[in-house]
Amino acid sequence: MRSGRFRSLALALCLSFAALAYLPAAGRFLRTDDWERIEDNRTLDRQYFHDLFLGDKSERFYRPLHHLSFGITYRFFGIHALPYGLFNGLLLLGSVFLVFRLAELVTNSSAFAALTTLGWLLGIRSISWTVWWAVGRTSGMYTFFLLLSLLAMARSGSGTPVLRTVVSVFCMACAMLTKESALTGPVFLVVLLALQVRRGRCSRERLLATAAALALLYLAYFYLRARSGALGPRTAPDYYRLDFSPGALLGNLVSYLERALVFCALVVLPLFAVPRSRRRRPRVSGDVPVLAILGAGLAAFLVAIAPEIAIVTRSNLYTFFPSVFFVATLVGLLSKTRRWPARRADRKRLLVAMAVLAAFFAPVVWAKGETVVRERAHVYEWTRAIAAASVGRIPEDVVLRWEPAAFGELRPEARDFRDLELALSLSARREVALLVNPRSEPAGAPVFELVPDARGRRVGALRPAGPR
Repeated sequence: MRSGRFRSLALALCLSFAALAYLPAAGRFLRTDDWERIEDNRTLDRQYFHDLFLGDKSERFYRPLHHLSFGITYRFFGIHALPYGLFNGLLLLGSVFLVFRLAELVTNSSAFAALTTLGWLLGIRSISWTVWWAVGRTSGMYTFFLLLSLLAMARSGSGTPVLRTVVSVFCMACAMLTKESALTGPVFLVVLLALQVRRGRCSRERLLATAAALALLYLAYFYLRARSGALGPRTAPDYYRLDFSPGALLGNLVSYLERALVFCALVVLPLFAVPRSRRRRPRVSGDVPVLAILGAGLAAFLVAIAPEIAIVTRSNLYTFFPSVFFVATLVGLLSKTRRWPARRADRKRLLVAMAVLAAFFAPVVWAKGETVVRERAHVYEWTRAIAAASVGRIPEDVVLRWEPAAFGELRPEARDFRDLELALSLSARREVALLVNPRSEPAGAPVFELVPDARGRRVGALRPAGPR
């Protein structure tokens, strides 16, 4: 198989796996933090845009572009979950393409890029959180902009150096304005330029100019952040406080390495994805020592995870971008030469092995997605049931009857009802009061019953209540 055809088929395989495995569960529900984020960004008036960049927004997280994406989506689509999920899915597909192209440009190997991209996609925990949970787009957005910034700088044949630098710094600014995790992104940009200087593809003057532009970007970012009153190390709540003790840092590092440690990247890829060559003795990435590969991969992982490494609360979202370097390190250890695989037969075998991996793990992702939907979609489904029964106009008061004894230990939580009231208000675009088992029911208010679901869901289903 020719290298060009292998490249096209491998990229198509990675994109297809991402779309077919993760997108079926995207846009099927909204959950607690999603409702709150929509509520925080529903106005889009002049005061909103002032607070977006210079004021206190959304629990004092300084993430203007992330917040704005929710405001725009709500303005056009309300609380319909599908547009929120499709936006996250498109971010994933874009990131897949960028990871593939960047890995290919840096290593000059389509095989390395293909295995790294597919291995990264098999990190089900981090990617599922980013795609299926609407608020999880924080990781998807900053990763997309960061990778776009790196690609703009890495592509030596597109545009003038000045234009590429401007585009790259602009995309890096977008990443930083999306999530704090992108604060270490300029480090990767400077390292990428340093590698190009070493290879004679970039001048030292351009490297210094880019570093100066990034320094100004940092100054502007922290100035705006300080003006906005966003969370800081001293003002963060307990679940976001920083703990720099050696035990806490080591515990977080081990936890995130475990979250990024993909079963197939450690077991399946070494067994099936490495074609053996009879002509040459296997080597690891040409003449690059094994310790150098391990050191570079661990360093990149640590830089990418650094903004969250000291936070006491751990999240699968934090490993969405850093896990790329973890998988790339494993693939680098599996590679035999910089141009591996060199023979056409090797490329064909590698593509078949990747297709087998994708076919094997797609049902695993589907099953995970169905489980998440079954456990998380109940408030969204209740809201849609009430809206449908109200013939498009939800009244100011809605009565909900339910008997806790009928649910046993699998009863809904109090927060579910608070979320339902907020979701109804967002759906009606005005205040709606949810009255749960009231002593007296307002005249004319629709009444609904929460009953155990015969399909075995964790919580019940809503239905219009008949007369008592």
